[in-house]
Amino acid sequence: MDRKEIAGSIFTLVLLIGSLYSACAFSPQKIREHFEWGEYQKLIDQLRPFFASIPDSTDSTIIADYYLYMGVALFGTGNIDEAGKFFYKALYYDDRAALERAYVTEDMINLFDVVRSDYLYTKKQKMYQDSLLVASRLAFESNVKAMKFGELQQRKRNNYIFAVSFASIGALFLGIAAYEYHATDATYRELKHAASEGDKVLYNRYYPIVNRANTIIISCDIAGGVSIFSALLFSIKARRLQKEINQ
Repeated sequence: MDRKEIAGSIFTLVLLIGSLYSACAFSPQKIREHFEWGEYQKLIDQLRPFFASIPDSTDSTIIADYYLYMGVALFGTGNIDEAGKFFYKALYYDDRAALERAYVTEDMINLFDVVRSDYLYTKKQKMYQDSLLVASRLAFESNVKAMKFGELQQRKRNNYIFAVSFASIGALFLGIAAYEYHATDATYRELKHAASEGDKVLYNRYYPIVNRANTIIISCDIAGGVSIFSALLFSIKARRLQKEINQ
């Protein structure tokens, strides 16, 4: 074989490969022609690469049309179950998708109508279930908020009760201290006078009384101070809880 024959063979091979590639390459125009002419197997062969890797930029209505074409082609080759699945997928991408009566049979239209009814029913059920789920979630969140609100109200109420109680107890202790102070004031002066005069008899008589009174006064002052401080703490907590409730 000389060089001319080799070159001719290579050229022929290139043309053959090019024609095969051209025949197999994805072409919207060819897809439409195959659909209109009822060339179902060619249509299937053209569409399979498209469905294997659908470009992200493809419009959903175009995708729906190609699913319809594939459904028609599968129906036309006897694969009715698969055809129904592709019809369903077409409606998923575009629920207004419809077959072109000029290029399909009545049986294809009947199958598509059945699939459409099933799709719309399923979609309606899903919407209903989603609405129930949303309503349930809102009700749950509302109940949680109500429970939290009630809990905060109760905690605030308890803190106010403790604040008032400790304030009352503190006032009582301070009142006792004040009473003891005034009740033993005269006795305390007598004790100081006896001590300055060196009167041990009077001193020994008044000292236990004044000492007991001082112990009561100091104890009540401490208890009253602690109670008043606790009342302030509970009052501050109650106000913080009120701010949290108002948010």
